Amino acid sequence: MSITVTGRIEKVFHAGSGWSSILIAEKNGGMHRAAGKIDSPIAGYDITVIGEIDVHEKYGEQIKVASSTVCQATSADGILKYLVDQLDGIGPKLAEKIVDTFGSDTLRIIEEEPGRLIAISGISESKAKKIIACHKENKVYLELTEFFGEYATVNQIKKIYEEFKKEGINKIRKNPYIIIYRVDGIGFNIADKLALSSGIKPDDPHRLAAAIVYILKNIAAEGHCFCRIESLESMLRDTFKTIPIDKISDVLVKEINADNLVLVDEDKLYWKEIYEAERDCAVYIKEMLESAPVAQTTSAIVDEAITEFEEQNGFTLVYRQKDAINMSMRNRFSVITGGPGSGKTTIIKGLIQAWRKAHEIPFREVTEDKVSLCAPTGKAARRMAELTGMEASTLHRFIFHGRIIEKSLIVVDEASMLDILLAARLLRIARENSCQVVLVGDADQLSPIGPGNFFKDILQSPRVPDVMLDVTHRNSGTIAKNAKKINNGIGPAAFEFDDSFDFIQVDKSTAKEAVVKSYLSLVDEYGPNNVLCAVPMRKKGKSQTASETLNELIREQINPYPPGAAFLAGCFFRVNDRVMYLENSSEMEISNGDCGIVSMIDLAAKRIHVDFDCGKKVAMTVEESKNMTLAYAMSIHKAQGSEFKAVVVTQCWEDYYMLNRSLFYTAVTRARDKVVLIGDTPAIQAALRNIDAKLRNTRLKNLLGMRVVI
Repeated sequence: MSITVTGRIEKVFHAGSGWSSILIAEKNGGMHRAAGKIDSPIAGYDITVIGEIDVHEKYGEQIKVASSTVCQATSADGILKYLVDQLDGIGPKLAEKIVDTFGSDTLRIIEEEPGRLIAISGISESKAKKIIACHKENKVYLELTEFFGEYATVNQIKKIYEEFKKEGINKIRKNPYIIIYRVDGIGFNIADKLALSSGIKPDDPHRLAAAIVYILKNIAAEGHCFCRIESLESMLRDTFKTIPIDKISDVLVKEINADNLVLVDEDKLYWKEIYEAERDCAVYIKEMLESAPVAQTTSAIVDEAITEFEEQNGFTLVYRQKDAINMSMRNRFSVITGGPGSGKTTIIKGLIQAWRKAHEIPFREVTEDKVSLCAPTGKAARRMAELTGMEASTLHRFIFHGRIIEKSLIVVDEASMLDILLAARLLRIARENSCQVVLVGDADQLSPIGPGNFFKDILQSPRVPDVMLDVTHRNSGTIAKNAKKINNGIGPAAFEFDDSFDFIQVDKSTAKEAVVKSYLSLVDEYGPNNVLCAVPMRKKGKSQTASETLNELIREQINPYPPGAAFLAGCFFRVNDRVMYLENSSEMEISNGDCGIVSMIDLAAKRIHVDFDCGKKVAMTVEESKNMTLAYAMSIHKAQGSEFKAVVVTQCWEDYYMLNRSLFYTAVTRARDKVVLIGDTPAIQAALRNIDAKLRNTRLKNLLGMRVVI
């Protein structure tokens, strides 16, 4: 039986992905727990929900919400709740003063007569500005939610809000297609439905141009740098069946003439930013290859440095390792590649020693190392720092916030993760500061998530000097041996098993429990910061071993919610949760993929404190924490670039369409000391058969082999 309840949002237990759980306070004093389709609940705001009474096994009676409407607070109690829970800098006492002064007119005063706030004791001009800005952002967020309605998910609205919060919603109302140009991950259908409903004609040039841009951004997300004109026109015809092709062609020509798109060889269409990045990578690499190395040294000096390095470390480098150091010293730009345990980190350490030796001055050493170490992820940078004893940073931090030393050596680990956009920024910095660049990585890892195939493309160019390390040195049982077999498509009957590599056979009904049990056992042995579940799938409901499913199960085992504990409204996390941030944040100086532990939840200041593995201690707002997720388990794509002492790897038939050799290889090579492989033999065999040979549309390897004209 359907029920309708109207009241005030008293508490927000959880909000995200279009599903929320809240507590509603009715005017008569009644309280109702409600869960379901509630977009953007804000404590203190008014709400009306329609649904059915349901009995939850854990929370008891609650309303299972089918639809809801959230509006700005109107009652004094609701406004009071809103001020305390949602606006920075306002505590209970100050909130009472504001409501006592302005009553139900409070929010109108903040919006239309904000100057009156400073008349209240305790509100300075700077605090008033902070209150106004915070309320304005909340209002924009709510307006966006109401404007997009069912067309956009909560996460999509968050992205749009982050881009347009300073400008408000009016710009989007005038031209909904603008979101396609400025916000990644937003589908054409969202803007199109809103635009058509507001009266824009089906053959409007803005509509056709937005569709072209969307297709190009979409194929970039799939890893391509360009789209063939023939393919683009085919996709556009499928989208706009009733619009003549000549109208579409006219818009395409107009976008090219306006310099928004770039056409190459009459059949390759680029989003301008990607075209420039690919072109710049080719130009910068060729310039460096034609320039003398920064370190003006001799083979004798490098050989002497290698001998000293061998004596200090108590082992002798093989020929390929010595050749890699010599090559990297002799060239402004070079590449070192190899699989797990092949000695890549040893080479980095030896290279640093040779670089220092080359820069020695008689009777005095240069005080500055003039070496920059970086990697695409926080975990990889931290590992690099631990193994070399030097400071290392994420590429994002190095490029946008680092102190670049002229004529220095830049070493990039896990370079297979570089997409064409990030590579162009890195090489631009190296060129502008006359630096020498060495890229280190595993060519058999997954291709980058972003556009291009930078690392593999440069390895295919005969002009780029490279050394492949093909001898396994790591003494860590069978991990490296089995990884090599996986890479060659051999197994699982040929896998070797010992204390460092185990295989647990499961079916669909037992996989989930086996993963959780293995994870908890490894945590007891290695500690929570050193263990990971690496799985093919992320989304809950898609697989029994999806990372979102496993994260919830593991958390309930390893970090259950203390009964009766206070919580922060809108905060999904608990103290001691293992978490991962999903965005690059310049303000907090953390990068996409950085992991850490929730150390404290400050109810008074409304902040979530996280100690990140990279060493940063961050206090973030509830809104900022919505860019964070649990990290007991993660997709293999997200785990790329990281290393853990122990890794649980799943390869189950339920994940069939995400099973492939490079994904499997990448998961296994995330482990340093122990792999527990959980799955079934048919799934593993399917992964080994699927080489994932999907070609990406790129031109970099061709550009490196010919004269580049800008």
